[in-house]
Formats: sequence, structure tokens, C-alpha cells
Amino acid sequence: MNTPKRYRAKYNTRGRARRQKVANQRITRLTRQQSECEIDKAFRRTASLLDAGLIQQLAKGKAKFFDHHHPLAYLRSLDFTRRAWKNVAQLLKVVMAKNVKSLITPAYIVALSRAAQLPMIRKPEDWKPKEKSAWKLFKSLVNHLCVRYKIPESFYHLLYFEQEIALDVVLEIFETAANGKSVAKLGLQGINGVQLTRQMSHQLLNLQFSNLSEAIRFVQITGQGGSCALASALARNQHVRREMVYEEAYARALGYFARQTTNDVEQIEKILLWLLERFPEGNLPDLSRRTIASLQREMDHFRHDERLAKRTAIAFYTPSGIEGGILHTFGNENIILAQYEFLEISGDNQLLAEGRAMHHCVFTYRDDVLSGKTSIWSLRKNGYRLATIEIENSSRSIVQVRKKCNNLADEITQHIIQQWAKKATLTIFEHTF
Repeated sequence: MNTPKRYRAKYNTRGRARRQKVANQRITRLTRQQSECEIDKAFRRTASLLDAGLIQQLAKGKAKFFDHHHPLAYLRSLDFTRRAWKNVAQLLKVVMAKNVKSLITPAYIVALSRAAQLPMIRKPEDWKPKEKSAWKLFKSLVNHLCVRYKIPESFYHLLYFEQEIALDVVLEIFETAANGKSVAKLGLQGINGVQLTRQMSHQLLNLQFSNLSEAIRFVQITGQGGSCALASALARNQHVRREMVYEEAYARALGYFARQTTNDVEQIEKILLWLLERFPEGNLPDLSRRTIASLQREMDHFRHDERLAKRTAIAFYTPSGIEGGILHTFGNENIILAQYEFLEISGDNQLLAEGRAMHHCVFTYRDDVLSGKTSIWSLRKNGYRLATIEIENSSRSIVQVRKKCNNLADEITQHIIQQWAKKATLTIFEHTF
């Protein structure tokens, strides 16, 4: 039959579409066969492990005797009770009996072990596997066992992926959401020590995540006004996600950086990591009166002094021979009001600490101190740094006195230094103060 010319292109287009559809079906069939072969290989590799003997060992709580090279060696780290291991063994028996090959892999066996710790509202034997993919089967089984109300898909990741937060906390969050209770109340009480507002908890429910600790830091930053780019950059950093000793101060610091108008996420991340390095215990200072520019300058000075100290760190300087001293100020009835102490800086570590605490560049005088030209002294009031003093050793003269941030000495400080200079036979230059 001769097809008219005006219909020939139309029929050819339909033929190409039909051939493409057949080719796509063939590719899908081959992919499914390949995945089934991989599942069969995994099943043959792990089915020999999940026999009656292994499940009996798990029921007795003997997972800790697994070898480190065992495919299920991660079960060694799960600190379950004897009853909890019995629940794990019972659940694995059901999976084996129903011949669900895709769930008999090390990753899903560990995930099912975590899921077995949740309170079960239905019997595992009543579960009917209908889905084809392993992930959908896993969700279906968990839903059947312990989920009363629909929960976000990210909450299943809490059971499948290893979390940095303790398993008890993870299971409590999952159980709260699965029973339809308020996650916001849990956030107000504190999740792993981090308190979340209702807005942050609501955002956590709608967030796609696999790491709970990362998600908590993310909503903590965005809930205080931070951008998603800043929250993602900070939450992915392991040092930012860690559990802090002083969480309240740490939350204030995150809120401070979240409210900044700068778009330089890398700069904020560097400054925050520097603060965590400088205050390893988490007792971060109050940043409410600081700017990003001042923190950047302080970080640059800190890094500069640190590089200088690493070149040739000298533990002890040669003493200048000038005598230190302690002076007191008295009130009525000879009550001591304050104690002033003059201490000579005797090493690189002390000189670096003096510059960091007083926020000035005293470490740049290191070469003069090493040559014996000058000596650096720290004036302490009741144990706290009050001023830094530079003395010219050859003439025994006080050359310079600077308080915090290179401020000049006040009248009281000048009077105390004059008393000590008279006692130690030192002279004071005309423009010292």
C-alpha cells in the first residue's frame, strides 16, 4: 500500500516513538535483571550469616563477639539489653521467613536493629511486603511496626544512617513524631542540649536531611535570621555540629553571625572556626558589641603572632635583673583595696598571651627582648592584666606603658607605676605616659 506523501512523515514519527518505547522497556528490563542479580549476590553473601545459629546468637546478646571483618561488625557498637536483642532476632526471623531479599543486607540489618528498639504497635508477622525497592520495603515495615501517624521521609533516615547523636535521643524524636506528639515541646526542652523554638521545630519537620545533628544546627541558624547558604556551610562543618559545653553561649554566637548582613559566608565560617579553636571548651565571649571587621582584624593578629611563635619558640628569656614587686592600696582602717603586681615576661608563650589578652602588638618586640635591649613587664591588678610596660635595660628606663587596645595609662595606673619605679630605682621618660 502506497502511503500518501503528506502522511509519510507522521507515520515515521510514530514509528520512531514506538521503537524508542520498546528500547526503553528493554533497558528497564535489563536494569531490573541486573539489580536482581546484585540482590541475589548480596543475599548469597549475607544469607549464610542470617541462619538460625546467628539469629540465636543475636537473641542471646552475643553480637559483641563478631569479628571486626564481619559484615555485621557494626552491631558490636550497639549497646542493647537482652530483651532488645530478642526483639532484633524476632524481626530478622520475620524478614527471613518472608524471603525479602533486598532487606537482607548489612545496612538494612543494622537499620532494622535500630527500628526494633521502638515500641511496636503491630506484630511483625502481620506485615505484607508489596513494594519492590528496598527503601520502600524498609519504610513499609517500619510504618507497620511503630508508626501511627504519617511522618516525613527524613525521619526514616534517622534509623538508616549512623547519627552523631546518641541512639536514645534519635529514637525519642522518631517515637514522638510517629505517635503524633509535638516535636516542638521536645525542642523546647532541648534536643541533645540544643533548645529549639517552635518555628525551628516546625522547620525541622519539613527539612530533608540524613544527619540529625546537621539539621539541628541548620534550623538553629535559619531560625535566627541566617541565610540558607550560611546555615548549610556552618552545619556541614564537623566542629560546628559538635556538642558544646556552654550551649547557651554557643547559641548566642550563632545568632550573632546569623544576623550579620555580609554575604561572605567563607569569612564568617573562618571567624567562627577560629573562635572555636581559641575557646575549645565552648565558653565563647559576648560578641554583641563586636563587628565582623574587628573580629577579622583580631583573627589576623592572632594568626600572625602564632606563625611568629612557631618559627623558633623560646621557653625562657634571659632575665633583665630588674626587681619586680607587689604594691597595695589601703582604705579606712588599713583595709587592702587592691593588690598590684609587676611580673616580667619570661618566654614566648607568655609574651604571646600578653598580646592576645591586651589586644596589642607587644609580640613584635620579641627580637629586642631576645637581644637584651628591652624587657616587657605585665602589671596585674588583683590577678587581672591592667597594663603592659616596656623597659630599656641599659638605662633602666620605662619607655612605654599601654593598657588594653593600646590605650594610655590613667592617673591611678601612672601613680602605681611611679611608686614601683622609685622602689626599683627606675627612671621614667618624659613622654612615657
